[in-house]
Order: sequence, then C-alpha cells, then structure tokens
Amino acid sequence: MKFIQTLKNYFGFSTSESRGFVVLVTLLILFLAFPFLFDLYPDSIADTRQRDQKTLDTLLARMEVKNRSASSRHEEYEERPRQQKGRLVPFDPNRITGKQWEDLGVPHWLAERILKYRAHGGVFREKEDLKRIYDFPEETYLRLEPFIGLHETPTSGKQTSFAPVDLNEADTLALQKLPGIGPKLAGRIIKFRESLGGFHSPVQLYEVWGLDSMLVKQLQAQVTVTGQDRLRKIPINEVAYLKHPYVRPSIARAILSYREQHGPFQSVEDLKNIRLLDEETRLKLEPYLAFR
Repeated sequence: MKFIQTLKNYFGFSTSESRGFVVLVTLLILFLAFPFLFDLYPDSIADTRQRDQKTLDTLLARMEVKNRSASSRHEEYEERPRQQKGRLVPFDPNRITGKQWEDLGVPHWLAERILKYRAHGGVFREKEDLKRIYDFPEETYLRLEPFIGLHETPTSGKQTSFAPVDLNEADTLALQKLPGIGPKLAGRIIKFRESLGGFHSPVQLYEVWGLDSMLVKQLQAQVTVTGQDRLRKIPINEVAYLKHPYVRPSIARAILSYREQHGPFQSVEDLKNIRLLDEETRLKLEPYLAFR
C-alpha cells in the first residue's frame, strides 16, 4: 500500500492507475526473466528426436511395402492383355464356339454376345459384319480380320421356295418359323401389332423391343404386309382420348387442344401446325388416322 501511495504522490496517479502500473511492471519483469528460467532447467523438456526418427523410419518402411505391392499389381495388369490376345488361326465366325472365340483373344462377354446373335438367326456374310455386334472393339476386329474366313452358306446351293410370312395375318406359331424368332419374340411382335392397329410396313419390325437390327434386316426378305386398308384407324375428329404407340401423352394433349381451338382437322396437313408434333412422328402416325 505504501508503494502505491508513493506512486500516487510521485506520478500523480489515481489509485486504480497505480494498481494497473504495478501489474504491468510485474508482467514485464516475468517476461524478461523467462529466458533465464528456461536455461536453468534444460532437462525438463524431453528430447523426442530419437522417437520421431523411429516413427519416420516405420512410415517409410510401410510406404516401401505398399509401393512394391502396387508395382506387382501393375505388372500383373500389364501382363493380362498379352495373355488375352490368344493364338490367331483362320476361323469362320459363323461356326466357331464360344471357347474358340476366347482362344482367339475375344473377351468372354463379347463371345457371349456373338453367340446370342447367331442363336437369333444372325449370319455373318462379310467380314465387316462383325463390327455390327454392339461394342465390338475396332482394335480386336483389325487383329482378327486377316484370319476371318467365310464359307458358303447352305442357301448358296439349290434355292428353296418359301412363302413370305404376312405380319398382319400370322399368329405366334407362324412367326416362330422365321429364323431367330422364338415364342417370346413372336409374342412381342403380336403385341406391338395390336397396339399399332396393324403393320403398314415390314420396316416397323425395327421398333419391336428386343429384336436385333441385323436380324430384322435379314427378315425383310422373308416377311410381307398386306391389308393396309384394314388398319385400325383413329377417328381424330371424334376421340376424346388419343392413345397410340407413336403419340406421347404431351403430343396427344396438344392435338386435342388444337382441335378444340381450331375445329375439326381436314387433312394430315393440319397436323403440321402443331409445334410439338415433329415430322417423323407425323409421317409414322398418318396411316393410322381417319379425318372423316
């Protein structure tokens, strides 16, 4: 207290200012004395250099093991393509088995896809037909191409006459006589025919779900379509609800809305005024519309 009183008298401090001055001086002394106190007790701080070095060595050893493991996996991966290339020999893509495809270096999934195509009646008539198999790698084709040998197909001899299958008259049994068409695909063709209102062109087979495009191309010469005048038509000026495989719900609403606003359709030309109805859809839909 005397020291504080002395400060008040000497410096003219107030009581609170004198106490603050004492605290400040005390902190300053401790700050200046800290380095000297630190030097007096150097052993109180643990030396962790050896422990840190040991930890670092352990981490480096683990990294080296992982690098060797990754390197071995990379080398194994690099060897796989060489193993999969197989031994190339002349072959007929219409006759060899799945195992023989794999022996040529063709992946298992691709060999299965080729066999499935052949099971559906598909035939490779030219070397380039292989590239029509979905996702057939170009590199694989170029490697196999010099060894592809196509033999004469059985149909190259004596020609046999056959009656084309009428898509609008055939039942599932008649459709199954076509190459590559089983009960399931025959059922899908019938179901699509009914939803359309009848086929007006063999090309519509491309729209049947599950039919391979190459198989459909092969079938074009073996099917026919008659009775286009008997197609089930939609009375476009009378229906309150429009449903057809070629018409999305949004387009159906647009057609009916246009009719309500502008009156009955006079011809297919009036449909060109509907913006949502693109030309491709309009042309496909035209055979199924009745305007009078």
